Amino acid sequence: MRIFDKKRFGFTLVEIMVAIVLGSFVLGVAFALWSRVTREVTRSATRQVLQHQLRMSMDTLSRDLKAIKSGTLKAPADKQSPDGSKAYLEFERFTELENGKLAEKTTQKVVYELTGSLLTRTSGNEKKILSANILSLEMSKGVDKNTLLTTNLETTNPDHEMALNARIDISITGQKVVPGTKIYEYHVERTSVVMRDEYQKTVNKNFLSTDQVSQLGQGKVSNTDPNSSYFTSAGLFTEEQLANLTLSQLNSLDSSQKNLLEQAEKNLTDLNSNIGAVNTGGGWFSDVNLGWFGRYGNTDVQSANDLKSAIEGATTQAALNSALDKAQEYLKSKEASFISSTFSSKFPSEASVSALRDSDDKAKRDEYEKYKKAYDLLVQDRAMEGAYQKMINSSPPPNPVPPPPESAVARATAVPEKSSDYAETEEQFQQRVKDASDLKAICDAGKQSLTWMGNPGEETTEIQAYQATKMLYNYGQSKNQLLGMRDDASKNLELITKAKTGKS
Repeated sequence: MRIFDKKRFGFTLVEIMVAIVLGSFVLGVAFALWSRVTREVTRSATRQVLQHQLRMSMDTLSRDLKAIKSGTLKAPADKQSPDGSKAYLEFERFTELENGKLAEKTTQKVVYELTGSLLTRTSGNEKKILSANILSLEMSKGVDKNTLLTTNLETTNPDHEMALNARIDISITGQKVVPGTKIYEYHVERTSVVMRDEYQKTVNKNFLSTDQVSQLGQGKVSNTDPNSSYFTSAGLFTEEQLANLTLSQLNSLDSSQKNLLEQAEKNLTDLNSNIGAVNTGGGWFSDVNLGWFGRYGNTDVQSANDLKSAIEGATTQAALNSALDKAQEYLKSKEASFISSTFSSKFPSEASVSALRDSDDKAKRDEYEKYKKAYDLLVQDRAMEGAYQKMINSSPPPNPVPPPPESAVARATAVPEKSSDYAETEEQFQQRVKDASDLKAICDAGKQSLTWMGNPGEETTEIQAYQATKMLYNYGQSKNQLLGMRDDASKNLELITKAKTGKS
Protein backbone atom coordinates (compact mmCIF):
# COMPACT_ATOMS: atom_id res chain seq x y z
CA MET A 1 0.00 0.00 0.00
CA ARG A 2 1.41 3.37 -1.10
CA ILE A 3 1.48 6.16 1.35
CA PHE A 4 1.16 9.69 -0.08
CA ASP A 5 2.67 12.64 1.68
CA LYS A 6 -0.19 15.03 2.16
CA LYS A 7 2.17 17.99 2.73
CA ARG A 8 1.54 20.68 0.10
CA PHE A 9 4.39 22.48 -1.71
CA GLY A 10 4.11 26.18 -2.79
CA PHE A 11 5.15 29.78 -2.06
CA THR A 12 4.27 31.78 0.98
CA LEU A 13 2.66 35.19 0.69
CA VAL A 14 5.93 36.83 1.75
CA GLU A 15 7.85 35.04 -0.99
CA ILE A 16 5.29 36.10 -3.60
CA MET A 17 5.46 39.72 -2.44
CA VAL A 18 9.27 39.71 -2.57
CA ALA A 19 9.19 38.21 -6.07
CA ILE A 20 6.70 40.85 -7.22
CA VAL A 21 8.85 43.67 -5.78
CA LEU A 22 12.04 42.32 -7.35
CA GLY A 23 10.29 41.67 -10.66
CA SER A 24 8.81 45.16 -10.68
CA PHE A 25 12.22 46.66 -9.93
CA VAL A 26 13.89 44.74 -12.78
CA LEU A 27 11.08 45.58 -15.21
CA GLY A 28 11.17 49.23 -14.10
CA VAL A 29 14.92 49.49 -14.70
CA ALA A 30 14.57 47.78 -18.08
CA PHE A 31 11.70 50.05 -19.09
CA ALA A 32 13.62 53.15 -17.99
CA LEU A 33 16.63 52.08 -20.06
CA TRP A 34 14.43 51.27 -23.04
CA SER A 35 12.61 54.62 -22.73
CA ARG A 36 15.88 56.51 -22.53
CA VAL A 37 17.36 54.73 -25.53
CA THR A 38 14.15 55.26 -27.52
CA ARG A 39 14.03 58.93 -26.55
CA GLU A 40 17.65 59.48 -27.54
CA VAL A 41 17.14 57.69 -30.85
CA THR A 42 14.06 59.84 -31.54
CA ARG A 43 15.93 63.02 -30.57
CA SER A 44 18.82 62.04 -32.80
CA ALA A 45 16.47 61.38 -35.73
CA THR A 46 14.70 64.71 -35.15
CA ARG A 47 18.04 66.51 -34.99
CA GLN A 48 19.14 64.92 -38.28
CA VAL A 49 15.89 65.90 -40.01
CA LEU A 50 16.24 69.49 -38.80
CA GLN A 51 19.89 69.66 -39.84
CA HIS A 52 19.02 68.28 -43.27
CA GLN A 53 16.24 70.84 -43.75
CA LEU A 54 18.43 73.78 -42.75
CA ARG A 55 21.38 72.62 -44.85
CA MET A 56 19.20 72.12 -47.91
CA SER A 57 17.67 75.58 -47.34
CA MET A 58 21.12 77.12 -46.94
CA ASP A 59 22.45 75.34 -50.05
CA THR A 60 19.50 76.57 -52.13
CA LEU A 61 19.82 80.16 -50.89
CA SER A 62 23.61 80.15 -51.35
CA ARG A 63 23.35 78.83 -54.90
CA ASP A 64 20.85 81.56 -55.79
CA LEU A 65 22.92 84.36 -54.26
CA LYS A 66 26.07 83.25 -56.08
CA ALA A 67 24.19 83.60 -59.37
CA ILE A 68 22.53 86.92 -58.53
CA LYS A 69 22.46 89.66 -61.13
CA SER A 70 24.35 92.71 -59.92
CA GLY A 71 22.17 95.49 -58.53
CA THR A 72 18.91 93.52 -58.27
CA LEU A 73 18.98 92.57 -54.57
CA LYS A 74 16.03 94.05 -52.65
CA ALA A 75 15.20 93.60 -48.98
CA PRO A 76 12.44 96.11 -48.05
CA ALA A 77 12.80 97.29 -44.45
CA ASP A 78 9.05 97.05 -43.80
CA LYS A 79 9.14 93.32 -44.58
CA GLN A 80 11.95 92.49 -42.11
CA SER A 81 12.05 92.13 -38.35
CA PRO A 82 15.13 92.91 -36.24
CA ASP A 83 15.15 89.45 -34.64
CA GLY A 84 15.10 87.65 -38.01
CA SER A 85 11.69 86.03 -37.44
CA LYS A 86 10.28 87.81 -40.50
CA ALA A 87 12.24 88.24 -43.72
CA TYR A 88 11.71 89.04 -47.39
CA LEU A 89 14.36 88.87 -50.10
CA GLU A 90 13.86 89.55 -53.80
CA PHE A 91 16.37 89.48 -56.65
CA GLU A 92 17.07 88.31 -60.18
CA ARG A 93 19.48 85.48 -60.77
CA PHE A 94 21.01 84.11 -63.96
CA THR A 95 19.39 80.86 -65.04
CA GLU A 96 21.42 77.73 -64.40
CA LEU A 97 21.98 75.54 -67.45
CA GLU A 98 22.06 71.74 -67.51
CA ASN A 99 25.87 71.75 -67.55
CA GLY A 100 25.95 73.77 -64.34
CA LYS A 101 27.00 77.02 -66.02
CA LEU A 102 25.00 80.24 -65.88
CA ALA A 103 23.04 81.47 -68.87
CA GLU A 104 24.07 84.78 -70.38
CA LYS A 105 20.73 85.83 -71.80
CA THR A 106 18.08 84.79 -69.30
CA THR A 107 17.39 85.60 -65.67
CA GLN A 108 14.58 84.63 -63.34
CA LYS A 109 13.04 86.49 -60.44
CA VAL A 110 13.46 84.73 -57.10
CA VAL A 111 11.68 85.59 -53.84
CA TYR A 112 12.49 84.20 -50.39
CA GLU A 113 9.94 84.83 -47.67
CA LEU A 114 9.97 83.89 -43.99
CA THR A 115 6.60 84.16 -42.23
CA GLY A 116 6.37 82.75 -38.73
CA SER A 117 8.40 79.55 -39.00
CA LEU A 118 7.75 78.93 -42.71
CA LEU A 119 10.50 79.63 -45.26
CA THR A 120 9.47 79.52 -48.91
CA ARG A 121 11.18 80.11 -52.26
CA THR A 122 9.19 81.37 -55.23
CA SER A 123 10.52 81.41 -58.77
CA GLY A 124 8.12 82.06 -61.62
CA ASN A 125 5.10 79.79 -61.26
CA GLU A 126 6.85 77.45 -58.83
CA LYS A 127 6.65 77.87 -55.06
CA LYS A 128 8.69 75.58 -52.87
CA ILE A 129 8.51 75.05 -49.11
CA LEU A 130 12.06 74.89 -47.78
CA SER A 131 11.22 74.39 -44.09
CA ALA A 132 8.45 74.98 -41.57
CA ASN A 133 10.85 74.90 -38.62
CA ILE A 134 12.70 78.21 -38.99
CA LEU A 135 13.27 80.46 -35.98
CA SER A 136 15.23 83.17 -37.78
CA LEU A 137 16.92 84.05 -41.05
CA GLU A 138 19.64 86.67 -40.70
CA MET A 139 21.79 88.16 -43.43
CA SER A 140 24.45 90.83 -43.31
CA LYS A 141 26.40 92.34 -46.15
CA GLY A 142 30.07 93.30 -46.11
CA VAL A 143 32.27 93.26 -43.03
CA ASP A 144 32.70 95.29 -39.86
CA LYS A 145 35.78 97.45 -40.25
CA ASN A 146 36.46 97.20 -36.51
CA THR A 147 37.18 93.46 -36.85
CA LEU A 148 40.12 94.06 -39.24
CA LEU A 149 43.57 94.34 -37.72
CA THR A 150 45.08 97.79 -37.98
CA THR A 151 48.31 96.20 -39.24
CA ASN A 152 46.49 94.52 -42.10
CA LEU A 153 47.39 96.34 -45.31
CA GLU A 154 44.07 95.31 -46.81
CA THR A 155 42.31 97.83 -44.61
CA THR A 156 43.95 100.62 -46.60
CA ASN A 157 43.04 99.11 -49.94
CA PRO A 158 39.78 100.69 -51.13
CA ASP A 159 39.26 98.00 -53.78
CA HIS A 160 39.47 95.27 -51.15
CA GLU A 161 37.04 97.11 -48.90
CA MET A 162 34.60 97.53 -51.81
CA ALA A 163 34.94 93.85 -52.72
CA LEU A 164 33.90 92.86 -49.21
CA ASN A 165 30.50 94.35 -49.95
CA ALA A 166 29.97 91.53 -52.44
CA ARG A 167 30.00 89.06 -49.57
CA ILE A 168 26.86 88.10 -47.68
CA ASP A 169 26.96 86.32 -44.31
CA ILE A 170 23.93 84.12 -43.71
CA SER A 171 22.66 82.50 -40.51
CA ILE A 172 19.60 80.23 -40.32
CA THR A 173 18.32 79.04 -36.95
CA GLY A 174 15.69 76.30 -36.65
CA GLN A 175 13.81 74.32 -34.03
CA LYS A 176 11.77 71.13 -34.25
CA VAL A 177 9.79 69.31 -31.59
CA VAL A 178 10.78 65.73 -30.75
CA PRO A 179 7.73 63.53 -31.55
CA GLY A 180 5.85 62.39 -28.46
CA THR A 181 7.54 64.95 -26.21
CA LYS A 182 7.60 68.67 -25.51
CA ILE A 183 11.35 68.83 -26.12
CA TYR A 184 12.73 71.00 -28.91
CA GLU A 185 15.88 70.37 -30.88
CA TYR A 186 17.76 73.43 -32.14
CA HIS A 187 20.27 73.86 -34.96
CA VAL A 188 22.11 76.78 -36.57
CA GLU A 189 23.58 76.89 -40.08
CA ARG A 190 26.04 79.64 -41.01
CA THR A 191 27.86 80.40 -44.23
CA SER A 192 29.29 83.22 -46.33
CA VAL A 193 28.51 83.71 -49.99
CA VAL A 194 30.26 85.87 -52.59
CA MET A 195 27.95 87.30 -55.26
CA ARG A 196 30.06 86.62 -58.32
CA ASP A 197 28.63 89.24 -60.65
CA GLU A 198 28.82 91.89 -57.93
CA TYR A 199 32.37 90.93 -56.94
CA GLN A 200 33.77 91.03 -60.48
CA LYS A 201 32.07 94.33 -61.12
CA THR A 202 33.64 95.81 -57.99
CA VAL A 203 37.23 94.64 -58.26
CA ASN A 204 37.61 94.88 -62.03
CA LYS A 205 36.99 98.36 -63.35
CA ASN A 206 36.83 97.06 -66.94
CA PHE A 207 34.58 94.13 -66.08
CA LEU A 208 31.40 93.61 -68.10
CA SER A 209 28.75 91.70 -66.22
CA THR A 210 27.05 88.69 -67.74
CA ASP A 211 24.07 90.75 -68.84
CA GLN A 212 26.28 93.48 -70.32
CA VAL A 213 28.21 90.90 -72.36
CA SER A 214 24.99 89.48 -73.74
CA GLN A 215 23.82 92.95 -74.75
CA LEU A 216 26.84 93.54 -77.03
CA GLY A 217 25.22 92.99 -80.39
CA GLN A 218 22.72 90.47 -79.01
CA GLY A 219 19.98 92.60 -77.54
CA LYS A 220 18.98 92.97 -73.92
CA VAL A 221 18.86 90.20 -71.37
CA SER A 222 15.49 88.57 -71.03
CA ASN A 223 14.37 88.60 -67.43
CA THR A 224 12.16 85.59 -67.99
CA ASP A 225 13.26 82.00 -68.26
CA PRO A 226 10.87 80.42 -70.81
CA ASN A 227 11.70 76.90 -69.65
CA SER A 228 10.80 77.39 -66.01
CA SER A 229 8.09 80.05 -65.85
CA TYR A 230 4.77 80.36 -67.66
CA PHE A 231 3.18 82.97 -65.39
CA THR A 232 4.44 86.02 -63.58
CA SER A 233 4.00 84.53 -60.10
CA ALA A 234 2.94 81.45 -58.18
CA GLY A 235 -0.56 81.19 -56.72
CA LEU A 236 -4.02 80.35 -58.02
CA PHE A 237 -4.14 79.79 -61.78
CA THR A 238 -6.96 80.73 -64.14
CA GLU A 239 -8.53 78.81 -67.00
CA GLU A 240 -7.38 81.53 -69.42
CA GLN A 241 -3.73 81.09 -68.38
CA LEU A 242 -3.86 77.31 -68.72
CA ALA A 243 -5.63 77.44 -72.09
CA ASN A 244 -2.49 78.93 -73.68
CA LEU A 245 -0.18 76.15 -72.51
CA THR A 246 0.89 73.03 -74.38
CA LEU A 247 0.21 69.56 -73.03
CA SER A 248 3.88 69.21 -72.08
CA GLN A 249 3.73 72.45 -70.07
CA LEU A 250 0.51 71.35 -68.39
CA ASN A 251 2.13 68.05 -67.38
CA SER A 252 5.05 70.00 -65.89
CA LEU A 253 2.66 72.23 -63.96
CA ASP A 254 0.68 69.20 -62.80
CA SER A 255 3.84 67.63 -61.39
CA SER A 256 4.93 70.82 -59.60
CA GLN A 257 1.47 71.37 -58.05
CA LYS A 258 1.28 67.76 -56.83
CA ASN A 259 4.69 68.22 -55.27
CA LEU A 260 3.59 71.48 -53.61
CA LEU A 261 0.41 69.83 -52.29
CA GLU A 262 2.43 66.95 -50.83
CA GLN A 263 4.88 69.39 -49.22
CA ALA A 264 2.07 71.50 -47.74
CA GLU A 265 0.26 68.51 -46.22
CA LYS A 266 3.45 67.05 -44.77
CA ASN A 267 4.49 70.37 -43.27
CA LEU A 268 1.01 70.92 -41.85
CA THR A 269 1.34 67.62 -39.98
CA ASP A 270 4.77 68.60 -38.64
CA LEU A 271 3.57 72.08 -37.72
CA ASN A 272 0.57 70.74 -35.80
CA SER A 273 3.01 68.58 -33.81
CA ASN A 274 5.02 71.69 -32.94
CA ILE A 275 1.86 73.53 -31.92
CA GLY A 276 0.72 70.64 -29.74
CA ALA A 277 4.07 70.59 -27.95
CA VAL A 278 3.96 74.27 -26.92
CA ASN A 279 4.12 74.57 -23.13
CA THR A 280 1.54 77.16 -22.09
CA GLY A 281 2.96 77.55 -18.59
CA GLY A 282 1.86 76.74 -15.07
CA GLY A 283 1.13 73.33 -13.62
CA TRP A 284 -1.82 70.97 -13.79
CA PHE A 285 -3.90 73.21 -11.49
CA SER A 286 -3.39 76.25 -13.76
CA ASP A 287 -6.29 75.15 -15.97
CA VAL A 288 -8.83 72.72 -14.51
CA ASN A 289 -12.18 72.16 -16.20
CA LEU A 290 -14.71 70.64 -13.80
CA GLY A 291 -17.56 70.50 -16.26
CA TRP A 292 -20.78 71.67 -14.63
CA PHE A 293 -18.81 73.10 -11.73
CA GLY A 294 -16.92 75.52 -13.96
CA ARG A 295 -13.33 76.15 -15.01
CA TYR A 296 -10.68 77.14 -12.51
CA GLY A 297 -7.05 78.23 -12.69
CA ASN A 298 -4.87 80.98 -14.15
CA THR A 299 -6.67 83.10 -16.76
CA ASP A 300 -3.49 83.64 -18.81
CA VAL A 301 -2.84 79.90 -19.04
CA GLN A 302 -6.49 79.27 -19.90
CA SER A 303 -6.32 81.87 -22.68
CA ALA A 304 -3.12 80.29 -24.07
CA ASN A 305 -4.64 76.80 -23.94
CA ASP A 306 -7.78 77.98 -25.76
CA LEU A 307 -5.66 79.58 -28.49
CA LYS A 308 -3.51 76.48 -28.73
CA SER A 309 -6.56 74.25 -29.30
CA ALA A 310 -8.05 76.68 -31.82
CA ILE A 311 -4.83 77.08 -33.86
CA GLU A 312 -3.98 73.38 -33.80
CA GLY A 313 -7.53 72.32 -34.71
CA ALA A 314 -8.12 74.92 -37.46
CA THR A 315 -8.56 73.30 -40.87
CA THR A 316 -9.54 76.45 -42.80
CA GLN A 317 -7.95 79.86 -43.13
CA ALA A 318 -11.11 81.56 -41.86
CA ALA A 319 -11.07 79.60 -38.59
CA LEU A 320 -7.34 80.13 -38.19
CA ASN A 321 -7.54 83.89 -38.85
CA SER A 322 -10.17 84.21 -36.11
CA ALA A 323 -7.82 82.53 -33.62
CA LEU A 324 -4.86 84.64 -34.76
CA ASP A 325 -6.85 87.85 -34.25
CA LYS A 326 -7.55 86.83 -30.65
CA ALA A 327 -3.88 85.97 -30.12
CA GLN A 328 -2.81 89.36 -31.50
CA GLU A 329 -5.16 91.22 -29.15
CA TYR A 330 -3.83 89.26 -26.16
CA LEU A 331 -0.20 89.93 -27.14
CA LYS A 332 -0.91 93.63 -27.63
CA SER A 333 -2.38 93.98 -24.13
CA LYS A 334 0.47 92.09 -22.47
CA GLU A 335 3.21 93.88 -24.40
CA ALA A 336 1.99 97.24 -23.11
CA SER A 337 2.42 95.96 -19.54
CA PHE A 338 5.81 94.35 -20.20
CA ILE A 339 7.25 97.37 -22.04
CA SER A 340 6.16 99.56 -19.13
CA SER A 341 7.98 97.25 -16.69
CA THR A 342 11.13 97.21 -18.84
CA PHE A 343 11.28 100.96 -19.50
CA SER A 344 9.67 102.22 -16.30
CA SER A 345 11.49 105.57 -16.40
CA LYS A 346 9.88 106.29 -19.78
CA PHE A 347 6.52 104.62 -19.18
CA PRO A 348 5.26 104.90 -15.59
CA SER A 349 2.16 102.87 -16.43
CA GLU A 350 0.65 100.51 -18.98
CA ALA A 351 -1.71 103.29 -20.05
CA SER A 352 1.21 105.50 -21.08
CA VAL A 353 2.44 102.79 -23.44
CA SER A 354 -1.03 102.30 -24.93
CA ALA A 355 -1.42 106.06 -25.40
CA LEU A 356 1.80 106.21 -27.42
CA ARG A 357 0.91 103.12 -29.44
CA ASP A 358 -2.62 104.28 -30.31
CA SER A 359 -1.79 107.96 -30.85
CA ASP A 360 -2.96 109.81 -33.97
CA ASP A 361 0.49 111.40 -34.16
CA LYS A 362 2.73 109.34 -36.45
CA ALA A 363 5.87 110.53 -34.65
CA LYS A 364 4.55 109.10 -31.38
CA ARG A 365 3.60 105.80 -33.02
CA ASP A 366 7.10 105.60 -34.51
CA GLU A 367 8.56 106.21 -31.05
CA TYR A 368 6.48 103.35 -29.68
CA GLU A 369 7.75 101.08 -32.47
CA LYS A 370 11.34 101.84 -31.42
CA TYR A 371 10.64 100.79 -27.83
CA LYS A 372 8.72 97.75 -29.02
CA LYS A 373 11.63 96.75 -31.27
CA ALA A 374 14.12 97.27 -28.43
CA TYR A 375 11.99 95.15 -26.08
CA ASP A 376 11.76 92.31 -28.62
CA LEU A 377 15.55 92.37 -29.13
CA LEU A 378 16.28 92.32 -25.39
CA VAL A 379 13.89 89.44 -24.81
CA GLN A 380 15.41 87.50 -27.71
CA ASP A 381 18.93 87.97 -26.33
CA ARG A 382 17.74 86.84 -22.91
CA ALA A 383 16.09 83.72 -24.37
CA MET A 384 19.12 82.83 -26.51
CA GLU A 385 21.50 83.25 -23.58
CA GLY A 386 19.26 81.07 -21.38
CA ALA A 387 19.04 78.35 -24.05
CA TYR A 388 22.80 78.49 -24.61
CA GLN A 389 23.59 78.13 -20.90
CA LYS A 390 21.13 75.25 -20.62
CA MET A 391 22.76 73.52 -23.59
CA ILE A 392 26.36 73.79 -22.37
CA ASN A 393 25.35 72.75 -18.84
CA SER A 394 23.43 69.71 -20.08
CA SER A 395 24.57 66.17 -19.36
CA PRO A 396 26.46 65.16 -21.36
CA PRO A 397 27.64 68.59 -22.58
CA PRO A 398 27.94 69.17 -26.34
CA ASN A 399 31.27 68.29 -27.91
CA PRO A 400 32.65 70.53 -29.23
CA VAL A 401 31.06 73.39 -27.31
CA PRO A 402 29.51 75.78 -29.86
CA PRO A 403 30.28 79.51 -29.66
CA PRO A 404 27.74 81.71 -27.85
CA PRO A 405 24.98 83.13 -30.06
CA GLU A 406 25.47 86.53 -31.63
CA SER A 407 23.61 89.28 -29.80
CA ALA A 408 20.43 90.36 -31.59
CA VAL A 409 20.83 93.82 -30.07
CA ALA A 410 24.40 94.19 -31.36
CA ARG A 411 23.37 93.03 -34.81
CA ALA A 412 20.36 95.34 -35.06
CA THR A 413 22.12 98.42 -33.67
CA ALA A 414 25.36 98.18 -35.66
CA VAL A 415 26.20 101.46 -37.38
CA PRO A 416 25.16 100.97 -41.01
CA GLU A 417 27.42 101.72 -43.94
CA LYS A 418 26.22 103.48 -47.03
CA SER A 419 25.84 101.01 -49.89
CA SER A 420 25.96 101.74 -53.58
CA ASP A 421 23.23 99.14 -54.12
CA TYR A 422 20.49 101.34 -52.67
CA ALA A 423 19.35 104.59 -54.23
CA GLU A 424 19.20 106.60 -51.00
CA THR A 425 20.04 110.22 -50.40
CA GLU A 426 22.56 111.41 -47.84
CA GLU A 427 19.64 112.54 -45.68
CA GLN A 428 18.09 109.06 -45.76
CA PHE A 429 21.42 107.46 -44.89
CA GLN A 430 21.94 109.80 -41.93
CA GLN A 431 18.42 108.94 -40.75
CA ARG A 432 19.35 105.23 -40.77
CA VAL A 433 22.43 106.00 -38.71
CA LYS A 434 20.34 108.00 -36.23
CA ASP A 435 17.72 105.24 -35.96
CA ALA A 436 20.43 102.67 -35.16
CA SER A 437 21.94 105.01 -32.53
CA ASP A 438 18.53 105.69 -30.94
CA LEU A 439 17.71 101.98 -30.83
CA LYS A 440 21.05 101.21 -29.16
CA ALA A 441 20.45 103.88 -26.49
CA ILE A 442 16.99 102.43 -25.73
CA CYS A 443 18.37 98.88 -25.52
CA ASP A 444 21.18 100.00 -23.20
CA ALA A 445 18.64 101.69 -20.94
CA GLY A 446 16.45 98.58 -20.72
CA LYS A 447 19.18 95.90 -20.61
CA GLN A 448 19.33 95.80 -16.83
CA SER A 449 15.57 96.13 -16.41
CA LEU A 450 14.56 92.61 -17.44
CA THR A 451 15.25 91.30 -13.94
CA TRP A 452 11.52 91.59 -13.25
CA MET A 453 11.13 88.53 -15.52
CA GLY A 454 13.28 86.36 -13.26
CA ASN A 455 15.92 83.94 -14.47
CA PRO A 456 15.46 82.18 -17.83
CA GLY A 457 13.36 79.06 -17.25
CA GLU A 458 11.98 80.43 -13.97
CA GLU A 459 9.51 82.98 -15.34
CA THR A 460 6.13 83.67 -13.81
CA THR A 461 3.06 81.92 -15.17
CA GLU A 462 1.94 85.14 -16.87
CA ILE A 463 5.21 85.44 -18.81
CA GLN A 464 5.20 81.74 -19.72
CA ALA A 465 1.66 82.07 -21.10
CA TYR A 466 2.66 85.21 -23.05
CA GLN A 467 5.73 83.51 -24.55
CA ALA A 468 3.62 80.47 -25.46
CA THR A 469 1.02 82.70 -27.14
CA LYS A 470 3.72 84.48 -29.13
CA MET A 471 5.09 81.13 -30.30
CA LEU A 472 1.58 79.94 -31.16
CA TYR A 473 0.98 83.13 -33.14
CA ASN A 474 4.14 82.57 -35.19
CA TYR A 475 3.20 78.95 -35.81
CA GLY A 476 -0.31 80.08 -36.74
CA GLN A 477 1.02 82.48 -39.38
CA SER A 478 3.02 79.65 -40.90
CA LYS A 479 0.01 77.35 -40.82
CA ASN A 480 -2.09 80.04 -42.50
CA GLN A 481 0.33 80.13 -45.43
CA LEU A 482 0.44 76.34 -45.65
CA LEU A 483 -3.36 76.11 -45.70
CA GLY A 484 -3.43 78.67 -48.50
CA MET A 485 -0.80 76.74 -50.48
CA ARG A 486 -2.67 73.48 -49.95
CA ASP A 487 -6.00 74.96 -51.10
CA ASP A 488 -4.44 76.73 -54.10
CA ALA A 489 -2.59 73.59 -55.19
CA SER A 490 -5.79 71.50 -54.94
CA LYS A 491 -7.75 74.01 -57.03
CA ASN A 492 -4.91 74.32 -59.54
CA LEU A 493 -4.79 70.55 -60.00
CA GLU A 494 -8.52 70.53 -60.81
CA LEU A 495 -8.04 73.31 -63.38
CA ILE A 496 -4.99 71.57 -64.89
CA THR A 497 -6.90 68.28 -65.22
CA LYS A 498 -9.73 70.11 -66.97
CA ALA A 499 -7.29 71.90 -69.32
CA LYS A 500 -5.48 68.65 -70.17
CA THR A 501 -8.76 66.97 -71.06
CA GLY A 502 -9.34 69.51 -73.79
CA LYS A 503 -5.87 68.97 -75.27
CA SER A 504 -5.59 65.20 -75.18
